[in-house]
Amino acid sequence: VRGIKVWYFFESHIISMRNILFFIVIVVVSSKPSQIHVSYSGGNTMLAVWVTSSTSEPSIVRYGTDSGNLYTEVVGNVTSYQFEGYTSGGIHNALLTNLIPSTVYYYQVGGSGNWSDAYSFTSAPPMGSRTPLVIGAIGDVGAVSDSQNTINGILSIRKKDGLHLVVHVGDLSYADTTNPGGPVWDKYGAMLEPLAAFTPYNPSIGNHELIDSANPYRLRYATTQLQQHSNGGDFYYSFDFGLVHFIFLSSESPFTPDSPQYNWLSSDLASVTRTTTPWIIGVWHRPWYSSNTDHDVVGDKMRQSLEPLFIKYKVDLGLVGHVHAYERVMPVQNNIVTPGATMYITLGNGGTPEGLATKWNDPQPEWSAYRVSEWGYSRMMVYNETHIHWAMYANSDGNELDHHWIVKGK
Repeated sequence: VRGIKVWYFFESHIISMRNILFFIVIVVVSSKPSQIHVSYSGGNTMLAVWVTSSTSEPSIVRYGTDSGNLYTEVVGNVTSYQFEGYTSGGIHNALLTNLIPSTVYYYQVGGSGNWSDAYSFTSAPPMGSRTPLVIGAIGDVGAVSDSQNTINGILSIRKKDGLHLVVHVGDLSYADTTNPGGPVWDKYGAMLEPLAAFTPYNPSIGNHELIDSANPYRLRYATTQLQQHSNGGDFYYSFDFGLVHFIFLSSESPFTPDSPQYNWLSSDLASVTRTTTPWIIGVWHRPWYSSNTDHDVVGDKMRQSLEPLFIKYKVDLGLVGHVHAYERVMPVQNNIVTPGATMYITLGNGGTPEGLATKWNDPQPEWSAYRVSEWGYSRMMVYNETHIHWAMYANSDGNELDHHWIVKGK
């Protein structure tokens, strides 16, 4: 009788038995490891993260340089979390070590006969490598149609130019109290997989990651593991990538001169060898310079605390978000245009469900070089020790909206 009831339920929705079987197959397939991404974790390593239906699934990565012989296996960790009636799947991470620089690796995650498809990534270039780099940059993305357009745009860059790394300036999924919580994280992870399963993806924390004390973000993006290589702390870390020393900061953690983050940043910047990594690029969430009316005081307070370190150690570029628009700021310090000072770019136009920030202060400040309220994504090409080419593209049609040569000392 129960079977007849089920049949009538499906029949009333005009679904054939063949479609029912197909539906069941899809459910089985979806139990495979999913939401797979890799993040660069410093040195000759790469961190793999994925989700399964439960914590009972194995946490194994098998990998190698030959797609037909994944000869190395590493066992990682698994965890999960609960929040407001939502229980996550098993969230796994495993660290791949002793990688040969600038080499294609093939890998699968899972275990016990329940393996993912095979993916590949290219390991990081050695510190100081003069090989030109292509880096994608996005911010304030979300998991809606405009968000998908941003991911598609970065994928188009990878197809056209290749892609070594993607950095995200915070506000990833928007799985906060205005959305359905955990399921939005799952939707975002699935949307990101075609990009981040093949290209290292490194985020910074934004205010929309703070829900549930930032625990879902901490676990899904394995921030504790990312921090270890550089002795980082509460959502801040650094690494060297070719000619670039990247610093990922937290505008959501204490940053005053008596804070652990301030002390870590001071020590980290002091340790950079500029002849090896001549570029220093910062990635964080809240902008220090913005001419949009949505700019908030937290960014101003962070600037007052940390800008002296940027000036002392000659940080080249700061990539930020939070304000849902795009703005490129000229080299500036203490609100004065200064050749050779840090340049800032706001990338809050990645597709957020909260909409664009369309109101700008008038007159436009002297330090504001270009500003626009339009969805988009950005590409940074590190050519050599003295030149970086920056470009931002519209989500709607892929047209270039802004471009600029960043020249050392200019």
